This record gives sequence, C-alpha cells and structure tokens, in this order.
Amino acid sequence: DLPALRAARLTMSQTFPLPADLWLQWLHDEQRADAPNLPTLAARATTESYLSIPLWLARLNIAAHHPNAREVFELALSTAGLSYPDGLAVWQQYLDWETDPDRRNAIQSRLASVPLRGNGPPHAQREAHERAVN
Repeated sequence: DLPALRAARLTMSQTFPLPADLWLQWLHDEQRADAPNLPTLAARATTESYLSIPLWLARLNIAAHHPNAREVFELALSTAGLSYPDGLAVWQQYLDWETDPDRRNAIQSRLASVPLRGNGPPHAQREAHERAVN
C-alpha cells in the first residue's frame, strides 16, 4: 500500500535523518508509481542525507528528464563531483547526458583539473584534453 508507506516514510524523515539506502528505496517506489513530486523528493534526499554518490546519481537520473536538468547536474558537480573516491561517476553521468559538443568539451576541460580516483593526475588529464581539442 504505497500511500501508507509514503506517509510512514514522510513521518520518519521528519523525525530522523534517513540513510541513503532508505531514500533510494523511497525514490524507487515513487518512480515506479510515476509520482509527480519525484524531482522534489530527490532534491530533499540529497539535501537531507549525508553525501551519497548513489543518491546523487539517482537524482541525476530523475532530473535528466526535466527542464532544469543542467542546473541539477551543475549542483551535483559542486556537491558530489568533488568526492575523491566516487565523484568521477557524477562527472561521467553529466557527460553522458550532455549532447552539445561545446558544452561537453567545457565539462571535460573542467574535469581535467579535478583530482579524482580513476581520473589520473590533473595535469596529465589537462594535457590529454588539450591534445584532443587541438
């Protein structure tokens, strides 16, 4: 019974900080129900929870289909994209979503200056990006 579960989750989230896995389950259930408030709930989840890359990736999947998607992706970069161990996934999701070549190039240029695990040293990334552009 989704309405009862929704009410219970809402009450609990107003009383206690929910862990990321509970937010992810809530978002998944609301997404399956095609809830109209999904972007608002996803924003609340990333705001009220501790930093969670999977939670941010879920929010980006939801935002990708809405008019303010670029704004949400930029927020994700400044919030979760700087996480050394997992931030690269946020950058990659933005690059996968972006279709404009100039904007993709600008994102890749910014990424080249951020030290992230799996991204290599920033100076090497910057040099590789410059070689690819020129």
